[in-house]
Amino acid sequence: MGMILTLGYYLVTAVFLGTYVAKALTWRKSNRAAQRGPSGKKTPKIIVMSLGDIFFLTRLFRVNPGLWIGEWIFHVSVVLVIMRHLRYFINPIPRWLWALQTPGIIAGCILPLSLLYIFINKLTAEKRHYVSSYNFFLLCLLLLLSASGLLMLWAFPTDIVAVKIFMLGIFTFMPATAPDSLLFVSHFSIFLLFLAFLPSHVFAAPLVIIEARLRAKEQQEVLHEK
Repeated sequence: MGMILTLGYYLVTAVFLGTYVAKALTWRKSNRAAQRGPSGKKTPKIIVMSLGDIFFLTRLFRVNPGLWIGEWIFHVSVVLVIMRHLRYFINPIPRWLWALQTPGIIAGCILPLSLLYIFINKLTAEKRHYVSSYNFFLLCLLLLLSASGLLMLWAFPTDIVAVKIFMLGIFTFMPATAPDSLLFVSHFSIFLLFLAFLPSHVFAAPLVIIEARLRAKEQQEVLHEK
């Protein structure tokens, strides 16, 4: 089972990174001409506003404050949970990472609640028929992922040493035996499924946000000239 999960991780990661690089190159090519123009300059104001969009989701707040609070808590929780998971990939574990373990556990408990809030908010929205089933599918995968993680933490503990050996084996290209835990295998498999369906443009969001700010600036300049 360990070899199957390891090969699955390599395959899914390779496909994801390949798709991301291809889309990034396409995005760069399509925007090269716009960046050469005078209006394509990234002024400090645009950069600051874009950072606000990225870290505080300011655009979403203006459109839907109710959804914003759930999305912001969700994103912060995901970051803390990912940071906590770094202990499985780093050896020895630095002090700063140990300090993030408790916040990561708290975030892991909040994460499914934020997902349920987002799910309910989207279901009850007036324009719910515009929300794709694909987004709901990803939400369900995240719920399963967070729920299985909490079960391993509180109800059915998994051998942490075995998990770390398995994960280090993946990242050092020295496959190891998977932990003897059906829940861990399910958790890891759900993660691979989520990564396989995760849109690559998620990681290009900062560039897209900056581009949107530049486009808005260009439109304002055109209207001002008229």
